[in-house]
Amino acid sequence: MDERVAAIANRFPDLDTDLISLDAAPIEPQSVVLSSGDSETPLTPIATFQSSGLFPHATLINTTLTRQEKERALAALAGQTGALAVTYCCHLTITGQIAVTLQGDVAPILEKLLKQRQQYGHSDTAARMGSNIKSSVMIDSATLDDCLEQIEQALANGYLTVQTEQHNVFEQDGAVEDAIVTAKRLAATQILTRLERLDRIVPDTSLIEISTEESVHQTYALELQTDIASWFEEDNGLDYVQTSPVPIAEPERSPLDSDDSDSDDSDSDDSDDSGEDSNDRSDPDDTDNDDSGDEDQQEDGTDRVMETLIKLGFDPEDIPISSITVTCGEEKVTLRRPRFRADTILTKGKGDRIAVETDYTRLGKNFIADVSLEADETCLLTPEQLGISPITVDGTLVKSTGARKAQVKVAYMPNENGTKDRRTVTFYERDEEWLKQWYVISRSPELAGTIAWSWTETPARGSSIRHDTVETDQGDVVLRPTE
Repeated sequence: MDERVAAIANRFPDLDTDLISLDAAPIEPQSVVLSSGDSETPLTPIATFQSSGLFPHATLINTTLTRQEKERALAALAGQTGALAVTYCCHLTITGQIAVTLQGDVAPILEKLLKQRQQYGHSDTAARMGSNIKSSVMIDSATLDDCLEQIEQALANGYLTVQTEQHNVFEQDGAVEDAIVTAKRLAATQILTRLERLDRIVPDTSLIEISTEESVHQTYALELQTDIASWFEEDNGLDYVQTSPVPIAEPERSPLDSDDSDSDDSDSDDSDDSGEDSNDRSDPDDTDNDDSGDEDQQEDGTDRVMETLIKLGFDPEDIPISSITVTCGEEKVTLRRPRFRADTILTKGKGDRIAVETDYTRLGKNFIADVSLEADETCLLTPEQLGISPITVDGTLVKSTGARKAQVKVAYMPNENGTKDRRTVTFYERDEEWLKQWYVISRSPELAGTIAWSWTETPARGSSIRHDTVETDQGDVVLRPTE
């Protein structure tokens, strides 16, 4: 901690080091991943665990290693880097504060609004006689909107000013603009109250001061990795190794490892030989591989077995998935975040059925899909098979009008098993495209819920335009410019 304080002091020499206080970040570990690698193979996840959930988030790692992974682990304990690592996949939520102060003289606004009201024929006599003229003017003529428009003009002319203060707000995503809009609406409401108390005389000065404070919750996905070798820079990790008094069976990490573990130890030291055995065992002639998959047996009467590559059929960036486990009979492979590296599994090829179980990054039960293979060599997993649904916000039409900004608030409300999701998408004039897509956890092949969205449009000229909330059972949100 002292090193970090010194680094901050060096970067900001004007700071008093006595005033620098650092606390542990309130991270929420989602998973802890043990990875293995060597000079030729990058670190690859081999097992996933859960931490204690309490600082310092201790994790009990208990897993059985293959022979190759055992050699790498011993090398790491002996000080070799890149052989064994632990990665904490965490969420960090930071709460920021945005304070807005709107103040100034609203007498010019009251004068303009009073003239507008008199133009509609408002009179005290009509009010005493029970006429609804005043009511219709205040509501039907959208006096609140008129007042907001006058506030915009007063800000431009300098009658009113807006000041903002931000604390721990790193990604605004329109939060400051929302806070300012809130202050403007409060000011408009107060101006309307003053207007209702006026008859025909406007005071020379009518000061107003509106102060608001809003909290902003910002969540970041972090991956904190440490190399096991770094734990023993001044010590020998091998001194802590204890030998098991009984043999430990080697786990089946993949189809190749499975063949290797079933064979005699003296014949399986070379992983390439194991791979060749697997190919020899599962490779019928080429014509059988290209067959439609209706025949489940080879000419000698044995079941047709082949390697099928399991991989994602879409870009996995930022998908809310922790791991994907695919099972076919007794065979099993797991694809883990962040890369979801493709892996092979032994199947009967086209027409064979696999179980796809998805574990998510947010709390809730897993989703299991029964999938029929459409080809022998490759299975491309789709979002529908993983229980996630795409949400797309398309502002292309609005951008084409020259609009300066569009801000969209989208809320996903699941019917049953899905996970609620809320987010704000902001498009700026400088952005190359006004298109955003992400995935929500529906735990269903379909959206299985509704999307409620509203948006604010800032056209090339004029004030911002707020559009009403729209609800739909489709994941496509298309913004259309105001005609």
